[in-house]
Amino acid sequence: MYGCHQYPASQSQHSRYHHCGKALTTYLLVKAADGYQVVFALPELDPGFTDRVIFLADRRDDKPLSPKEGPLRIIVPGEKRQARWVRQVTSLTVVHAEK
Repeated sequence: MYGCHQYPASQSQHSRYHHCGKALTTYLLVKAADGYQVVFALPELDPGFTDRVIFLADRRDDKPLSPKEGPLRIIVPGEKRQARWVRQVTSLTVVHAEK
């Protein structure tokens, strides 16, 4: 994940976050075996921006996920809807938004 540099408080907000720009226009594309796809903006995954934790799970109750759920699954605690909880994850791709 991208991290942002810390700058002295005397610098403007714009200057402090200027170096984060690439992270703000980059996202993670998650694909599932059934063709389902979701995206996460990289700052959603960066502890420099959020305290939220998103899990890529391979086990439940210390046992491998069932074929219906796994072998990998994305879990997003705290979301009101589970639309970005992805079963049978087949790929994770970091994508840079075009200018």
